[in-house]
Amino acid sequence: MAPTTGKCSEANLGRWQSRLFSKCSRLAGTDGLIQIQQRLEKLMTENKEAAEKKLILVEVREGVGIISLNRPKRHNAENDAMGEAFRRVNHDPSVLAVLLRGEGPSFCSGKSLAAVR
Repeated sequence: MAPTTGKCSEANLGRWQSRLFSKCSRLAGTDGLIQIQQRLEKLMTENKEAAEKKLILVEVREGVGIISLNRPKRHNAENDAMGEAFRRVNHDPSVLAVLLRGEGPSFCSGKSLAAVR
């Protein structure tokens, strides 16, 4: 049972990585293990990018750019994806005003410490 793109968390990825290394090391050799490592890293990057797109929702309606911060479990802490959404709306000539909202009980807790590292 192999992980599928879009459904592989970092924790699951680590488990799969350990299993693949232990089971494939005697069959694949060093070159095979390097290829497996590269594929796992690609999966992790794709999953992170897909998740970040859902963390901020952007739409434009009748000249109003609506930006919804969608990280309620993290109190909508700002990350790089959010900064990119702000820049995109700022450069859109059809946007005359911006409505910024936060999902969940917190509007925004500020910059994500994980994003600073």
